[in-house]
Amino acid sequence: MAEVVYRNLEQILPELQELEKQEVFTKEELRIATKRRTDFEYKLQKKVMKKQDALNYIEYEMKFEKLMSKRMKRLKLHPFSPATINLQRRIHSLFDKVLMKFGDDLNIWTQYINFCKRAKAKKSLAKVFAKLLQKHPHNPDVWLLAAKYEIEDQKNVDNARSILQKGLRQNNESSILWLEYFKMELLHVRKIKKRKEALGIGGIYLKETEEGEPKEIEIFLQNKTAEIVYKNAIKKIPGDFKFRMLFLEVCLEFDDTDNLITNILTNTEEDFRTTENIFEIILKKNILQNNKKIIPDDVWLEREANILQTSREILTQHKSNCTMWENFLNILGELLKLSATSTQTNRRVKYIEELMSDASAHGVLSCSMACFWLDLVVDVEENPLPIIQKYVDIFPHEPQIALKFLAAKAEVTDDWEELKKLFQRTLRTFKKGDLAIWQLYLDLAATMEFDQCQNVFEEACFSSRKDVRYQFASKYLIWLYESKGLDDTRQLYQRLFTERMPIEFLQNCVQVESIQEKIDLKRLRHLHEKLVDYHGTENPDLWIEYIRCEKKHNGTDIESASRLFMRAKNSLKGNLNEEFLVKHAELLRETRRS
Repeated sequence: MAEVVYRNLEQILPELQELEKQEVFTKEELRIATKRRTDFEYKLQKKVMKKQDALNYIEYEMKFEKLMSKRMKRLKLHPFSPATINLQRRIHSLFDKVLMKFGDDLNIWTQYINFCKRAKAKKSLAKVFAKLLQKHPHNPDVWLLAAKYEIEDQKNVDNARSILQKGLRQNNESSILWLEYFKMELLHVRKIKKRKEALGIGGIYLKETEEGEPKEIEIFLQNKTAEIVYKNAIKKIPGDFKFRMLFLEVCLEFDDTDNLITNILTNTEEDFRTTENIFEIILKKNILQNNKKIIPDDVWLEREANILQTSREILTQHKSNCTMWENFLNILGELLKLSATSTQTNRRVKYIEELMSDASAHGVLSCSMACFWLDLVVDVEENPLPIIQKYVDIFPHEPQIALKFLAAKAEVTDDWEELKKLFQRTLRTFKKGDLAIWQLYLDLAATMEFDQCQNVFEEACFSSRKDVRYQFASKYLIWLYESKGLDDTRQLYQRLFTERMPIEFLQNCVQVESIQEKIDLKRLRHLHEKLVDYHGTENPDLWIEYIRCEKKHNGTDIESASRLFMRAKNSLKGNLNEEFLVKHAELLRETRRS
C-alpha cells in the first residue's frame, strides 16, 4: 500500500516544484497539501474503498485547482501550465476510479460533468456522456442531460436529435423525452425562421434524419418534423390524455403553431370522444382559435353554439354518466371565466342554469355540481336563499350545502336567537363533515356578547363528538384567556383534562402558564407531564421543552433535568432517539452560552 501511495505522490512532485518556483504557493502550503494528499491516498488504497473518502479527495483537489487558477491569474501566469494540466488529469483519474466502483450514483456523474464543463474539457466530456448513457440507458433524465448539453453548450441540433432518438429507442414510453424532443424541433424551427428573416434566404436543404425530416426548408418551417414526433409519441403512449395536453401547452409557447394545435385537438377529440375529457377538447378547439387576438362577441356566440351543440350530442349518448355532466359543467365554468362583458357573463350563467336543470331531470345531479352552482348563485343573485333552500331539500345530508344556506341566511338576518336555533337544528343532522359549520357558528357568535359566544364554545368543547371537542378546545382556551384571564382559563383546562387532549391544546396551556410574571412551577410541570405522557413517545421536542423549562425555572436542581433526559431516552426509539440527542446537545450549548 505504501509503495503505491508514494509512487502516486512522486508523480506530483515536479508540478509542486514548479508552483513553488512560480510563487503560486509557499513551501509551507505545499507541505500541508502533500500531507493531506498522503492521507487521502492511503484511504483510497484500502481494500474496501469508501465512496465518501474518494469524494472528499476529489473535492479537495477541485478546491486546490480553483485556488491555483485564481493565484495564477493574479500573477498573470499562463493558465494552461504543466501544473494545471497535470492537476486536471489527476481529477479526471480520480473521477474515473470512483465511477468504476460507484457508477450507479448519478450525483457523482453530475459532479464530473460540471467539472469537465468548467475545465472546458470537451473531449473528456464527450467520453463522460458516452459512458453515462451506456451505464444508465433506461434513465430518461440522463438522455435529457446529454441532449441539453449538445443544444445549449455545443449548439449542435443534429447531435441532440440523435441522442434523443437513441434515448427513445431505449425508453419509448418516456413522456418527458417525447415532449423535450417535440420542443427541441419547435425551437429549431424558430431559430431557422429568425436566421431566414435576418439573411433573407430560402430553399435551404436540410439533412435527412431517421424521422424522415422534410427536405425543403419551407416545408420544414411548417413544423412538419414536430408533427411527426407528436404522431410517433401518441402511438407509443396512446391512452394518456394529460400527455396530449402537455404537447398543447408546448405549442402555446411558440408562434405559428396553429396547424399543430389543430391536429392535436382533432385527433385527441377522435381518440377520447367517449371519455370524460372530451368537453375540455371541445372548449379548447373553440377558444384556442386565434387565441392571441381579441374575439368579438358575435364570434363568441358562434363558438358557444358549437360548444353547446357538440356537448349536448355527447351527453345524449351518456345520459346516466354523472362524471360527464360534471366535466361539462366545469368547462362551462372555464368559459364563464373568459367573459369580458356583463352580456357574456349573463349569457354563460344561463347556460349553466340550463345544464343544472337538465342534470336534475336526468337524475345525475351531484353534490359537487350543486356546490359549484350555488357559489355562482351567491355572486349573481340578490336573494339566493330560495335557490339554496331548494338544494338543501335535494341534499339534506350534505354539510357543504347546509353551510352555504347558513352563510346566506346569516347575511340577511341579525336575529341571533333565530340563527342559533337554525345552527343547532342543522348540526344535529350530521355525525361528521360539519366542522366548517361549527366554525361559522363560532365566527358569528364571536360578534355577539361574551355570554352568547361562551355558550357556543361550551357547546363545541363539551360536545359528545371527539373531533368537534379537539378542533375547538385550543381556540376556546385562547379566547377565554384573552377575554377573562388566567383563573377562568385554568378552570377550563381542568374541566377538559378528563380525557387525553390533543398536543396543540396542551401546548397552549403551557404557553399560558409560561408567560405569567409569577411562574407556578408545580402547575407547569403538571402540564409538561401530560404532554410527555400522552405524546412523548413520538415527539422529541416535547422532552426538550420540558428539560428547558426545568433548567430555566429550577436550574439549581441538576438531577431533575438528568432524570428527564433518561426518561426521554427510554421513551423515544430509533431515529427519534437520535434526533433527541442532537437537540439535547444543542440545548446544552445554548445553556453554556447564556
